[in-house]
Amino acid sequence: MMRMRRPRLGPLTVAALLPLIVVVATAGVAVAQVDVAQETTVVPPPTEPPPTTAAPPTAPTTAAPATTTAGTTTTTTGDGGDDDGTDATTWIIVALIVVAIVLALAALFAALARSRGTRQTGQGYDARRSRLDQIVGTSRWVHDQVSLEVLGGAVDAEQLRMRWQDARRRMMDLSAQASAASVEPGDPLLQEDLRTLGQAVTNLAGALDTNVSLRTTPAQNARDRDQALLQSSDDVARRRTELQMAADRVAGHR
Repeated sequence: MMRMRRPRLGPLTVAALLPLIVVVATAGVAVAQVDVAQETTVVPPPTEPPPTTAAPPTAPTTAAPATTTAGTTTTTTGDGGDDDGTDATTWIIVALIVVAIVLALAALFAALARSRGTRQTGQGYDARRSRLDQIVGTSRWVHDQVSLEVLGGAVDAEQLRMRWQDARRRMMDLSAQASAASVEPGDPLLQEDLRTLGQAVTNLAGALDTNVSLRTTPAQNARDRDQALLQSSDDVARRRTELQMAADRVAGHR
């Protein structure tokens, strides 16, 4: 039997295949580098460079780590930029929410302040109107009843004095109330009318006091006393008219 001999590769054949082996090895390293670069976009790259044992010593393996590092650096920088953009957007949203809350609270406090001010204004107006009603009512009571009770009726001197003392006290209180109300802040015309009313009450009280004094004091001359009483009655009537007019003007402000 004849034995088959295995072909032997000569030096020329090995020299011819060597460039092809180098090209294939270089392509394999490049493909591995691309795969590693793609993986580094998701997972951080290893600190050690990929093994290059498969490549011959003449292969340019030094370029691979540079490419991997550049890709990793670029990817990391892009991730950092995205994080910075996300952080900035988050802070802007938070700031807008805070501003909206502050504006809402400011509007709420302003509404509460206006409501409180309106309520206080309404309460002040009601209290002032109540005082005006009391002043006008007492003034008309003095005009319609008190002054006529002092002037009319045949009563003795002691009873007249007692009646007049009570009426005079009430009239002085009315004058003081009108004067106090006239200095409160408000309508200048109302303040002037209140001062006029207070003065009218005081003038009527003075006229009635003179009339009561003439009627309760014994006169040396009856004729002179009668003449003085006639003049006093005319003065009281004029003061009563002034009081009525002043009370009507104040009543017009209610």
